[in-house]
Amino acid sequence: MNAPAEVHSLGPFWHVGVLVPDLDSAMRELNLGVGIEWCDPQTRQGEAKPFRLTFSRAAPFLELIEGEAGTVRDASAGPRLHHLAFFTDDYTEDRERLACAGFSLELEGFAPFGGSWCYSLGSSSGVRVELCETSSRENFLRTWGLSLPEVLM
Repeated sequence: MNAPAEVHSLGPFWHVGVLVPDLDSAMRELNLGVGIEWCDPQTRQGEAKPFRLTFSRAAPFLELIEGEAGTVRDASAGPRLHHLAFFTDDYTEDRERLACAGFSLELEGFAPFGGSWCYSLGSSSGVRVELCETSSRENFLRTWGLSLPEVLM
């Protein structure tokens, strides 16, 4: 493993992604159990086929993803933590910094609301990090009808 030249903080993560085999059941359970209110689910095109996702309406944001079998979003093994998401002002530099720290790039793309994003998986921690370009933040929030607390900006 190549160690980064210096410790670098990406700042606070702005959402936690959780894989679930049944999005509607997970939304209902968390709403009834702990009062989380949800945005209307959206469908996105994945690597192999479309998948569904939603976000909680209040921070700290929780993203539920009804994953695709055989992909990085596969939820067939049951519900579990999928990723921590961070906004980045320097996507390329932070993606490289993760690689130098031992994270392997799993998937990369361009968000429907603009900006690049990627999943990188830590080889020792098992923690998956999602990097999202800060330039996409306003369109993302508008798309979902959300606002981000100043502490997460």
